[in-house]
Order: sequence, then C-alpha cells, then structure tokens
Amino acid sequence: MQHDAMGTLGVVVGFIPFGLLFWVGLTHARRFGEFRSLLHAQGVLAGGHVRPIAIGVVLAEIVVGLAGLLLVAGIGGTDAIWVWTHLTATVLFMGFGAYIAVLVRTRSSAPCGCGDSETPANAWTFARALIAASVSASGIYRVPIEFASIAVGEILILMLAVAAMVILLMLLPDAMATNSSKVHT
Repeated sequence: MQHDAMGTLGVVVGFIPFGLLFWVGLTHARRFGEFRSLLHAQGVLAGGHVRPIAIGVVLAEIVVGLAGLLLVAGIGGTDAIWVWTHLTATVLFMGFGAYIAVLVRTRSSAPCGCGDSETPANAWTFARALIAASVSASGIYRVPIEFASIAVGEILILMLAVAAMVILLMLLPDAMATNSSKVHT
C-alpha cells in the first residue's frame, strides 16, 4: 500500500501538539511541587484552587498527549475519538494561551510555567500556544494513515522530525528572550 506526501506530513504535524503536551505533562509531573509553587507565585489563580488546577493540568497534558500520540500512530480509536482528542488538545492550548496573555498583561516578569523553562511569559510563549492550538485544530480533519504502509526508515525520520519540532517549540521562548536581551544591551 502506498501513501502520499501529504499523509506523511499529516503524521508529522499530528504528532507535534501531542508530543508537546505529553513532554510538558511529564515535566510538570516530575517537578510537581515546583510547578504548583510557580502557579501560586504567579498570583493569577486563587490560592485554594492552585493544587487542584495543577493536578488537573498535569493529568490533562499527559492523558491527552498520550492519547493523541497513540491515535496519530494508528493505535486504536474511532473517528469520534480522533476528533474529540484533537478538540481537547486545541482547547487546552487555547486555555494556555489565554492564561499566558493574562500573565503577560498582569505579571510580565513571572515565569510562564511551560515545562521546566524559567523564561518569563512573553509574546513567544503566547505564540507557541496559538501555534500548537492551530496545528491541533488542523488535525481534526485529517484521517490517520496506516503506519504499515510506511517504511521503517521513513518512520524513524518522522519520529526524529517530530522530536526536533517539539524541542524547537519548547526552546523558542528561551531563545527569543536570550536573543532579545542581547540585542537591547
């Protein structure tokens, strides 16, 4: 069975938001105390709500990220689950974008809480959330292709491309903040 280039691109694009969610969720879970303290220090959430919201965010990141990775890989799922998983990821990223917008407006020097980055919330962390939301939303209309139709070498290249894109998206705000501070000094 042959596949087309757009189907292969769809797989790469499909993995990016879910890889990002899963990676950040694992990072938040591994450093949960720091994540919860950071949310509390940001001062956006009411004190009593920080812990349950932090738990909910970490669980949502991990569950939706893993579910999406499995679906895009062609492991299980129906068309309805495909759509709902992409919608859920889109809503999560839009929520993160809205939270970052509030943070930038009210406490611009506060770290964004994006994974293990110490970078303050800024236009780049906001842009990353919107990019991830739009990529996830675009996946709603994609039908997963069967990995059995892709050669092993191509699968490895796809996985490396996805890993590179997720890493680049995670590093973007730090890189832009470092670049910006060098330009202005």
